[in-house]
Amino acid sequence: MNNTPHLEIFLKVINQPSWDWTFIPDRELCIDCPSEDIARHFIRQWFDSIIEFTVSLNCDRALVRYPNCYRPFDLPIRLFREEKKRARPSFNLGLMTTPQTPNLTRFQTNIPGLGETIFPDFFEFLAEEARKGRFWVIKDNLTEKTLFLTDSAKPGLLVAPAHQYIGRNRMGGWRDTMDDYERLQHLLTTEKVAPSFEHNYYRLDNSLEHCQKTYYLIEELWGTQCRASCSEGWELLRPAPDAN
Repeated sequence: MNNTPHLEIFLKVINQPSWDWTFIPDRELCIDCPSEDIARHFIRQWFDSIIEFTVSLNCDRALVRYPNCYRPFDLPIRLFREEKKRARPSFNLGLMTTPQTPNLTRFQTNIPGLGETIFPDFFEFLAEEARKGRFWVIKDNLTEKTLFLTDSAKPGLLVAPAHQYIGRNRMGGWRDTMDDYERLQHLLTTEKVAPSFEHNYYRLDNSLEHCQKTYYLIEELWGTQCRASCSEGWELLRPAPDAN
């Protein structure tokens, strides 16, 4: 079995329902699998891809976990990173069809200074943004499923750990502001960017916030149309119904 399959397939695996993943820039990548058996199979099948993906995020550690595990699987990223520094190969996850022909799909982000890119460069950009304290969220623009978010939210902005947002459909967050949602979609369709867009939005605990974000349309990320948003400010309008 090929140990270094296509990166896009690898990302689809870790974005399945009942899977979670998150990373802390310059520290560690954590992948949560549905069960111990799946975690063991996942490591065997995708070991090289896990290593390469972790290195691309500039992390020194990769943890593969499962519910109620006593000790996560801790992969030897540091040794691999030193080997990569000595060899200085290009990041390819074994996707080279020939030594000269990379098979990483390019996609258009519409983000100034980034534009068209590939997965490794995109995640390096997000890691650098997180180090600067900027909070980014990526959602499937067609289903409202949260696909990714940086672990750099200001205190109080998130009502649950960042990784718990992955895979959630958040269309309900727009339930009182569908006019704003339609206006956002119109701007993304016509302009590809919605700068400093302000709207109200229900959070996971049903508290209501007013937020300001710049949204960017991303074509063909993970095989679907996505949007990325960078937070520029927020304000709590109404606490959660059960809050004291």
